[in-house]
Amino acid sequence: MDVRKVSIVARREYAAMVRTKSFLISMFLVPALMAGSIFLQKALADRGSTEDKILVIFDHSGELTDDLKAAALARNTAATSKNADKARFILEFDDAKSLDDERRLALSEKIREGEIAAFVEFGSAVIDGEGSTPDNSKIAYFAESLAFSDLRRWFEGSSQKIIIRRRLLAAGLDDQAITNGLAPVPFDAGGPLERDADGNIKTADKTATIVAELAPLGLMMLIFLSVMMTAQPALQAVIEEKQQRIAEVLLGSVNSADLMFGKLLGYVAVSLTLVSVYLGLALVAANHYGFLSVLPPALIAWMLGFVALAVLLYGAVFLAVGAAVSDIKESQNLMMPMMLVLMAPLFVWTQIIAEPLGSFATILSLIPPMTPMLMPMRVAVSDAVPLWQPLLGFALTLLTALFVVVAAGRIFRIGILIHGKPPKLGELARWALRGE
Repeated sequence: MDVRKVSIVARREYAAMVRTKSFLISMFLVPALMAGSIFLQKALADRGSTEDKILVIFDHSGELTDDLKAAALARNTAATSKNADKARFILEFDDAKSLDDERRLALSEKIREGEIAAFVEFGSAVIDGEGSTPDNSKIAYFAESLAFSDLRRWFEGSSQKIIIRRRLLAAGLDDQAITNGLAPVPFDAGGPLERDADGNIKTADKTATIVAELAPLGLMMLIFLSVMMTAQPALQAVIEEKQQRIAEVLLGSVNSADLMFGKLLGYVAVSLTLVSVYLGLALVAANHYGFLSVLPPALIAWMLGFVALAVLLYGAVFLAVGAAVSDIKESQNLMMPMMLVLMAPLFVWTQIIAEPLGSFATILSLIPPMTPMLMPMRVAVSDAVPLWQPLLGFALTLLTALFVVVAAGRIFRIGILIHGKPPKLGELARWALRGE
């Protein structure tokens, strides 16, 4: 391997990607869009619809009307005091003793036409249970939209509390006893106790604990983003060079191994630049808000190391696929298995955060394709992760990356000069193992 030629290719690939406007824009646009979406969702949630929502109620029990009116009045008063434009929930009570399907259908048409938001039937036995059947002991709620509905969420919670209170009153308890019995018990969640610099034992700051739980997810997404923002463009660049015969010109000055390894090193440098910028911004924010302990130097070092290995591992595969095909469409079928492997940590991160020291988390974090994203997450969640585990994970991932780079180099050497029908998986395997 010619180190000088590899470094020239690496510098060229690094400069070609980093100096583009699209890279600079995307580097700052992605976090801006993520932050903007959070603020937008919060703003929309606070505002919501300003039109009053009418709810038609059939109280066949005959005992809930006054309590429901009081609950609606309390809710509307609290909502409009915070935001005058907040929608009110208007309850309209119907005295009909029973409903048939024709009446239900007529009310459903009113829902579709926007005249009412929903209608509800309280069974006659929802409180005392006398003559109870599946139909008369339930609350039947009908609305056009059931998902993420403020009206449904409020009404379901309020009606449950009212019915439980009525049942307890019927059992002989007074209002004060019911209020005391149903009062929620304060749940004070915090991290393990720690000793500060002055030797005092104290509980970890709750806000810092919450941030510490969210940080691992952010780190995993950062690694995933760094791989996608470098490996995917690498695939497209190789395909374009092959289509335009640029690769043949490059191979006249440098051999295929030096060309591919130089490209890989360039993409690793790009990903480290990207992650360093994001981590730098995170450190500035953490220092400003007093959460600097969430990102200790050891975690930063592990992050950078695993990012480099992730790009080395996945970048080699992307480059090999790009060299083996002639256009983007042909690459999609070959990349699907690797994309599934790359996305696998996104499906298990909740279990990893919940039990970072468990056998499930330990085993998965030592499987090389998933180690770069899962191991830093475990280290970020718990200080009790044994040092040998990230060291072993790093060593296994490094060995796997080197094996993949060698195999990908064989595919790259053969595929970069071949045009026409794309190779099948069997052919790719033969190229990777035998180099022919």
